Parts: sequence; C-alpha cells; structure tokens
Amino acid sequence: NAHANIVPYQVFKAQEGEFIIACGNDLQFQALCQAVGLTKVAEDPRFLKNSGRVTHREELTTLLQAHFYSQPAKHWVDLIHAVKVPVGMINNLKQALEEEQVLAREMVIQMQHTLRDDYTSIGSPIKLSKTPVEYKKAPPCLGEDTDAILSRYLSPDEMQELKNKKVIQQR
Repeated sequence: NAHANIVPYQVFKAQEGEFIIACGNDLQFQALCQAVGLTKVAEDPRFLKNSGRVTHREELTTLLQAHFYSQPAKHWVDLIHAVKVPVGMINNLKQALEEEQVLAREMVIQMQHTLRDDYTSIGSPIKLSKTPVEYKKAPPCLGEDTDAILSRYLSPDEMQELKNKKVIQQR
C-alpha cells in the first residue's frame, strides 16, 4: 500500500485501527512531523526532501510506525488532518457502513429475502427526488429466476434438455 515514489504515502497501524497518510510534498512532510511531535525527524537531512525519504524509506517508515503505534489511529488522524495533510481512517466494513455520509444518503437498506427476513444490502447511490429508486426484489438465489427468464426464449422441450444435461438446475 505504499507509493513507489513518495514517502510517506502509505498505511500505518495504530493502537486501535489503521490509517493512511498521503504526504505529497516536502511542506506537507514538515507539517506532518510538526503535528505528530516529530520535529527532529523533520530536521533530519536524510528526510528533508522526498528523494531522501524515498532513499531512506525503511528507516523513516519504521520510525513513523513505532511512533504511530503509541496512540489510537483517530488521535493521529485528527492531528494530521488539522494541518491539512491528506490522511484518513481505514474502516472495516461495519465502520464504513456506519459513516455519517453513508447514513445520510441512506446507502444501507433492509428488505425481505427468500433466505432471511433481516436482509441488509447496499442501496443505490443515485438519488432522484421525482423518481426515487424502488427496491422491489432482493437479489435472487442461484438459479431462482432461471426458468422464468429462459422460458421467454426457449421451448419447454429445450428447457428440459438443458436440465437433463445439468446445464441448468431442476427446480
């Protein structure tokens, strides 16, 4: 997850979670170091320019990783975000689906499914005020709609032949 030509531009682990830093230039690196309390690292001649940081990638990322593991990811993200260096939490699926914007856009929907009553799915990102999306049917189970769809194009004998050859399931 590291950029080949820009350092630091990668994922870091913290006590509680992971986050990504996209430190794209030397000024951002200086701001990053100041924000997280690593002023001596910002002054190290090896790390002053991106070319040096690329050359000494392993030393720098090892140093940063050890420092970042001392606090929760949210702590670092808040500090780094405040100095306008691109940074963000890496969410697991549950966290992603609980994000404020996901909830505000009603991106998680509940609907009936043949296998369970509490089926949860991702909603459409398209939101039209005059013609809102309607969720009429949950995703089908394997083969659930095969007969209905193929019967539009095949005769009953052709359908039975496919079933006999086990190309489609007997229902």
